[in-house]
Amino acid sequence: MDVATLLDSYKVDLAHARKVADLALALYDAVADRYGLPARQRRLLEVGALLHNVGLTTDPPAHHLVGRDIVLRHQIEGLTPRERAVVACMVAFHRKKVRPALEPAFLALGKKGQRESLRLAAILRVADGLDYSQSQRTELLALAPADGAL
Repeated sequence: MDVATLLDSYKVDLAHARKVADLALALYDAVADRYGLPARQRRLLEVGALLHNVGLTTDPPAHHLVGRDIVLRHQIEGLTPRERAVVACMVAFHRKKVRPALEPAFLALGKKGQRESLRLAAILRVADGLDYSQSQRTELLALAPADGAL
């Protein structure tokens, strides 16, 4: 199944999903060199951002967990099983307190996959927060280093 079909099947708000993906990719592009993020992770971030609310129409309060299960349940075109697990972790970690030690999809990944999923989930959380109102009005104008942060 491709991402567009999955989004349509679960009636995802496409405007919000696309805005979060655009913000996430802008953040990624701004920090990739600084933190040594490989280019292939950019595609995973985009998929995770598009699918972050895939469980919302099924169970709003637990949509991050339902969404994780939806991602794990479907063969997603262009993703390996490992990449699908990383995307599932991003979906699970995009809201509420992140508890990686309790997340089966996270624990099944090796150290490298765990680190990758946490980094990408952190970017996704910021991007989703920037469109918390779901108005698609937030624009990133610039990112600048300041005291070890951005």
